[in-house]
Amino acid sequence: QAGEGKIWRFFDKSSRWRVSLTTEFVALETRSYESRQNFIERFRSVLNALQRAGTPAVYERLGVRFLNRLRAPDVEALPRLIHPEVLGIAGARFSARVVHSICETNFAIGDDGLTARWGLLPPGGTPDPGAIEPVNEPTWLLDMDAFSTKPADFSVDGLAETATAFCSRIHSFFRWAVTDEF
Repeated sequence: QAGEGKIWRFFDKSSRWRVSLTTEFVALETRSYESRQNFIERFRSVLNALQRAGTPAVYERLGVRFLNRLRAPDVEALPRLIHPEVLGIAGARFSARVVHSICETNFAIGDDGLTARWGLLPPGGTPDPGAIEPVNEPTWLLDMDAFSTKPADFSVDGLAETATAFCSRIHSFFRWAVTDEF
């Protein structure tokens, strides 16, 4: 996060893609994920533009985050859609009385990490207001962030390769967490 500096936000015409830029970070976001290849191509474009503006020598953190949200009627079908290890209390007999329940698990994978958050949110609830907009209905959230905090040399190819590996890692966790019916 940037301190008190300005955040420049650039959108495509449909507002499905957004690039946020400060003196501290650059972020690419989409509400219209099509494929890993498409996302990485756009990520490369952002990195190439950053490189043309003045090549950063190193970067301190790289992260890839995927958010999945289920709404009604899927929230009622959670036991059929989510494996019990992830479903947790949302699969209990009294789950209709659960208003808010979020689980967070951090994994160490070599020098990198994966943080996964999941659970039930009430109408208007969000664990991260900066990234997850609240909605006016109960939802179930699966939020996965693969990341590295080890400083490394800035390289468009290296960053794109690492981001691709993070996408694969997140996809593996996602496939483990959900059933085939999902």
